Amino acid sequence: EYRAQSEKQGHIAQCAITGSEAPIARIHGKIKGVRGGLSTGGVLIGFNNDSESSYGNDQSYNSNISEVAMQKYTEALNYLLSDSRHRAEIGDMTVVFWAMNQKETYEDLFAQMVFGRGDQMTAGQTEDMLKQLLKDGAHAGILESQLQSLDIIQTDVDFYMVGLKPNASRLSVKFMVRRKYADILWNIVRFQQDLQISREPRIVWLSQVEKELVSPKSSNEKVNPAMMAKVVEAMIEGLPCPTSLLETVVRRVRIDQGTEKINRVRAGIIKACINRSSQKEELTVALDRTNYDQAYLCGRLFATLEKLQQEASGNALNRTIRDTYFASASVKPAAIFPKLIRLAQNHRKKVKRYDKWIQEIIGELNQSFPERLTLKEQGNFIVGYYQQYQAFFEKTNKPSETEEN
Repeated sequence: EYRAQSEKQGHIAQCAITGSEAPIARIHGKIKGVRGGLSTGGVLIGFNNDSESSYGNDQSYNSNISEVAMQKYTEALNYLLSDSRHRAEIGDMTVVFWAMNQKETYEDLFAQMVFGRGDQMTAGQTEDMLKQLLKDGAHAGILESQLQSLDIIQTDVDFYMVGLKPNASRLSVKFMVRRKYADILWNIVRFQQDLQISREPRIVWLSQVEKELVSPKSSNEKVNPAMMAKVVEAMIEGLPCPTSLLETVVRRVRIDQGTEKINRVRAGIIKACINRSSQKEELTVALDRTNYDQAYLCGRLFATLEKLQQEASGNALNRTIRDTYFASASVKPAAIFPKLIRLAQNHRKKVKRYDKWIQEIIGELNQSFPERLTLKEQGNFIVGYYQQYQAFFEKTNKPSETEEN
């Protein structure tokens, strides 16, 4: 009886999704709407080579997904991909997200918090909420009250995210996440906290993170989708950032030139990578004069020497020591800083108010500069540089004019 039914209905086996015995789909339906995919669509599951066959099963009989389950997932996925409220693009990767609730508010708030996308009024309200959370020192109670004010009451709703990327005629799943909605939003807020690099909160959207991973002069450079998938997972799951993210940003800082070489987003990414890798706050939001990490101190000293150079020349320089020596100083401080200090002697005679800062920082170094800095130490150097340089523009941290005499 089973064999007769099998011959009539096709290959029958236990469905890997439903667990029931049913006719298995030999060919899966096409998925459309994935960035970079074929206009006719691509299959999520497909077997085209004899080497992929096993136990005499060819094509998708190897995957044991029933016709009914196949039709349901392809229709649902095509529907979500056709709706911009459930879809976003990160580099070459298309991200689909949805909540197990009929209200669109869940997806709207998520898109605004991660991508900065939404209508102007609601997006502004969401950004204000995030900034308030960051100022107040976010915790679960504050987040809960903020969500209730936005009419998001069912915080235990399941929320899903899937990252898709085309691969020939098929699609590859870069990541898949399922968590409670409140947990995801809480992890997003924590990620924003880690990215903060100044006392005044400034929201960093995921698109800004992606932008800083390529050269500002390049028009066709692509971000590795595997790395971005790991970044999204780190944000949503509250995990450490991938090492490749720190490597990429540090490399961009060393290689790039101009005003965007070291900016708040790049410094914030580095800070987040370092703090998440150690599970503690090694780097604070703003300048930390009690941080005696040798690489951090070297970064502070470089920023002080550069500011001294700028003021001694009346801010008329087209190039500073940052353009010439930053890359090498951030890797081999012992080879560069003695030269920088010698070059600064004439500047120190013209502008004496930076002497206190220079002496204070050098005094905390262990009698000598480090020979070579590791990747993490290079990150500390960059953050130390950025925070020290920004501190010079804060009224409470400006060197006193009376120190001239």
